[in-house]
Amino acid sequence: MKFFPKKLTLKQIVDIFSLTHTFKSDISNISLDNVAELGKGNKSSLSFCESPKFTHLLKTSESGIKIIPPKVASDIGGEFIISDDPYFIFTKVIYYWIDLCETKKEARISSKSTISPSAIIGKNSVIDDFIYIGENVKIGDNCHIYPNVSIYKDTIIGNNVTIHSGVVIGADGYGFLYKEGIQNKIPQIGNVIIGNDVEIGANSCV
Repeated sequence: MKFFPKKLTLKQIVDIFSLTHTFKSDISNISLDNVAELGKGNKSSLSFCESPKFTHLLKTSESGIKIIPPKVASDIGGEFIISDDPYFIFTKVIYYWIDLCETKKEARISSKSTISPSAIIGKNSVIDDFIYIGENVKIGDNCHIYPNVSIYKDTIIGNNVTIHSGVVIGADGYGFLYKEGIQNKIPQIGNVIIGNDVEIGANSCV
């Protein structure tokens, strides 16, 4: 169960995502403050059911609003949000809810940062604390780079990229050639290019 500091109404969900529903009451008066599994919800919860095999949980669930497919709705009746893809709609609502509750950050550059005078910062990109960005790195628009990320020189990062904490991009490929009894290091002369709409998980190396 995940609680949100701002409530979301059934009317908002239905209107924003163009959904149909079977509610007979005034939906503008129905509000929610959390999302939960079917068996763990309360009257202020949003839940979903994607498969008919979970209809037994629907009948006992205390969740106030449930998103279900048309087939299930026709089988058991009741008041529901109807969607051909309940899980997908459920995730879209969560993303909308997170954004609704998120504190909007003021665009600023910390006085403790050390930034090259020639650096160009992408539009709407967020660079968090304790990040190293090497020479000739390009970062696009609408990116979010979380704390403790290291980006080596010559790396190119596209637009709408999320890089989570602890990621290292562009580190040496660690190649060696054994010759004449010696491990000879192979020069790593390439660079990393990350395209648009990419998300890189925490503690990854690219």
